[in-house]
Parts: sequence; structure tokens; C-alpha cells
Amino acid sequence: MARDFLRNMDSVDGFPPDVISYSTVIDGYCQAGELQKAYELFEEMGKKGLKPNKFTVNSIMGLLCRNGLAVEAERLLVQMVNQGIVPDSSVYTTLMNGFSKIGDLSAVYRMVNEMKDKGLTPDAVTYTSLICGFCRCGKMFEANRAFQEMLRKGLKPDHVTYTALIDGYCKDGRMHDAFQLHKEMLGVGLLPNVVTYTALADGLCKQGKLRKHRAGHEDHGGYEKNQMHQWTAI
Repeated sequence: MARDFLRNMDSVDGFPPDVISYSTVIDGYCQAGELQKAYELFEEMGKKGLKPNKFTVNSIMGLLCRNGLAVEAERLLVQMVNQGIVPDSSVYTTLMNGFSKIGDLSAVYRMVNEMKDKGLTPDAVTYTSLICGFCRCGKMFEANRAFQEMLRKGLKPDHVTYTALIDGYCKDGRMHDAFQLHKEMLGVGLLPNVVTYTALADGLCKQGKLRKHRAGHEDHGGYEKNQMHQWTAI
């Protein structure tokens, strides 16, 4: 139906769809997980002489990366760079996410270096993606180093950053470090969510300490109701 709308713009209204029109529909397909339809429209754009923009490319790259196709996403980036599209930090962050999901940390490092070579400054989202990738691969030393660098640059971690680190430490059996970060998280005004507490609960369960920890925290002030349900339901 969306493709028919684009065609009708030309045949009925007399206004051929432009890059923005195509990019909007392509992004819709990407959000719906329709990779084939998104690619077909992407190719149709090229045949009509329309040059994709960064928004178009990032939408398709994001879908490729979510489906474990980071290598294909990088090929698309190379193709677009050859056509004169200048990638920004969000494009590289998307690729970093994709490569970290398939455990290719060497490619993640390569993306970081390419960013720096192009004069792009990693932002909080970029650092969070890098930290998530390290944590996902069990590289907690590297994750903490990136976290400390993030703080030194004055960038503010969010729920995702802290939860990734907490989850990584829990899986590594380093519960003291996990709870220290939990304390820091509260100290900067970020209230942990269910995902955060699930990570902590899983870590405690693996060490057989959940019951003891619950007994020591009968005063649940500041915990959201659904978060405490996560504790008591286990």
C-alpha cells in the first residue's frame, strides 16, 4: 500500500515522489522489519536518479544490523560513501551496535577509529553502544575503561549505560562492582528499571545470595512497585 501511494503521487497528483517521500516509506518498512520491501524501494530510488540521504541509509543499516547483518550494512555504507554521502556519528554507532551483536569487537574498534579519522566526536550514544558491545562479549575491563573515558569527557551515562555495565558485572560474578554501579546510578538521579533489577537478581541467584540480600533490604523506599515485584517474584 505504501508503495502504491508513492506511485500514485506521480500518476494521479502529478508530483513525483522525492527523496523525503521515499525515505519516509523506507523507514516505515524498516521499522516493520520488511527488509526486502525496503531494499526494493531503495533500488527504485537509484533507478529514478534520486540520491539517498543519511536518514535513508541509516534506516536500512539499522534493520540489517538488528538482523545480524552488520557486514552487509558496512558494505552499504561503503557504497553510499562512494556516492558522496558523508556518514555522521549515528551511522557509525549503528554499525558498532551491529558488530557488537555478532561479537566482532575488532570491527567495533575499526568503526571507532574510522570515526576519529573522519573528525567525528563520539557522543554519549556512541560510548553507550561501545560499552554495551564490550559487556555483551564479557570484556568488562574494556567496558569500564570506555565508561571512565565517557565520564572524563563530561558525557552523561543513561539507564542503558548503567544497566549494561551492571548486567556485565553480574554475569562475571562481580556483584560488589554491580551494586557499586547501582549505588552510583541512584546517586546521579537515575532510577533503575526492571531490566536493571533482573540483572542484579540473576547475579545474586547464581551466587545463592538472593534471599540474604532481600532480607537486608526490607525497606524498599525509592523502588518502583513493578521493580519490587521483580525481586519478590523470583
